[in-house]
Amino acid sequence: MGRIDSSAAECRDCGAKASASRRATGLAAAVVAAVSYGTNPLWARWLYADGIGIHTMLIGRFLIAALVLGIFCHLSGHPPRIAKRDAPVLATLGTLFCASALGLFGSFRHMDSGIACTLLFVYPVMVAIMMAAATRERAGWRTWAALAFALPGVALLTRAGGGTAFSWAGFWLVMLSSATYAVYMVIANVSRAGRLPATTLSFWSFAFCALATAAHAALVGDSPSLPGSTASWLSLVGLAVVPTIGSLVAMAIAISRIGPTPTALLGSLEPVTAVALGVAVFGEPFTPRYALGIAFILAAVAGVAMRRR
Repeated sequence: MGRIDSSAAECRDCGAKASASRRATGLAAAVVAAVSYGTNPLWARWLYADGIGIHTMLIGRFLIAALVLGIFCHLSGHPPRIAKRDAPVLATLGTLFCASALGLFGSFRHMDSGIACTLLFVYPVMVAIMMAAATRERAGWRTWAALAFALPGVALLTRAGGGTAFSWAGFWLVMLSSATYAVYMVIANVSRAGRLPATTLSFWSFAFCALATAAHAALVGDSPSLPGSTASWLSLVGLAVVPTIGSLVAMAIAISRIGPTPTALLGSLEPVTAVALGVAVFGEPFTPRYALGIAFILAAVAGVAMRRR
């Protein structure tokens, strides 16, 4: 009898360790997803400076990402095969990600990219509300406490004065981007697509996103063209690899291990990344306002990371 009790205790201990390891992997993946996605303005500003249009930028971004990820899947012996019944959901996810990218990158034309990226952070609130409404995930007091820290941090990171004047057109484009990104995360969690390998889910999201972006370009009468310089090609590849492959694959891993709400909350590192790049690369000032905002956001991130199981 004592031997049976000992074996049961060992099984519980192994299960607890596996759960902790799974959660740690999910938290790390969420951080990688947020930081890599926060580099979007860096590549976008370089490409806009070279005269690259939004449809050329996004079609190139998602085609290169799909190509690189497809080659990786085949070389690793796990080709991104899917069942026919998965195609409609993946097409929906690709269209949602296309709308989110068009909204965010379009907003860069109307307002400072740092402001746009901080406004984008309303999506964790949307994710929490959607998941609570769907009764699949109840947001506890720790989640709302983390939001209570994160949102003032984002508000502090939004620059007042200087830069580009506030634009309502840019604001609504960011809200479109935020809403479609939130719906993407929820569908990826509650649908069959969420049970696909992260690389397979991301590959088909990129492929369908490229098709949706090309359809939008045709609808508005824009004609994408190939970049004309090596610098533009390098920036396009960087855009495809870092905030696209890196972010979406890591996000899929994070959602599958810790759920969409903690993943979205850890996305608070996105505006921190945008601010850091603005200071380091574009010479933007680092003010006490920035420091306080980052402190609030890091407190929210720590709260999510140390949340009880």
